[in-house]
Amino acid sequence: MTDDELKALVAGLAIAQDRTDAQMQRTDAQMLRTDEQIQRNAIAQKATDEQMKRTDEKLERIGIMVGNISQNQGAVAEDFFLIPSKIHKHWRECIMTLSIRVSLAPAMA
Repeated sequence: MTDDELKALVAGLAIAQDRTDAQMQRTDAQMLRTDEQIQRNAIAQKATDEQMKRTDEKLERIGIMVGNISQNQGAVAEDFFLIPSKIHKHWRECIMTLSIRVSLAPAMA
């Protein structure tokens, strides 16, 4: 190789190295921004996890309340349908007793 060819090759290598250095600086800057974003995301994720935990606790309490409401409604429905039949049975027994007494009353006199 001639002296001029070597100079051109070295100059080309110097230019390529400058471009590589510039790209490395841009990459380093981008990596710093990415690291900062990852840290912000980690903080946001922690806050989200805490909110999800509170939401899960609320949903659990709501589920228990809805279950209790269902039990209460079942008890009310049971009372609504069973107590009247017990009352009617009691009154039928009273009427039967009265009618027996009434029908036996003239015979006792």
